Amino acid sequence: MVNIRMAIELKTGDYVDHNEVIIDERELIPAIWRDPALVIPAFIYTQSRGDQGGRASAEKMSERFSEQYQVGRVPVVGLNDVTSFMPNGPFFVPPKLTKTSTDSIAVVV
Repeated sequence: MVNIRMAIELKTGDYVDHNEVIIDERELIPAIWRDPALVIPAFIYTQSRGDQGGRASAEKMSERFSEQYQVGRVPVVGLNDVTSFMPNGPFFVPPKLTKTSTDSIAVVV
């Protein structure tokens, strides 16, 4: 499947339609055990889904990852997919959080 996509992209020059990343878990899993924070530098959520549990899910994944691999807390980063992000780019540091329970997260204002 990847070979077919590459052939089409090279022939047409259209790289927009297929923009996903393919990761070989046979390489990924051992690399995570060797140096987890280097392999997974951040957990990302989209701004459009932040209020729908996207950020809470990213925070939980970061927490579980840090516990499982015994590393410091991996950062959670927001991705602006809602408005123009020029000139500073699409990524942003989310506002600080306070945990109100293990299942909910509140934003500190």
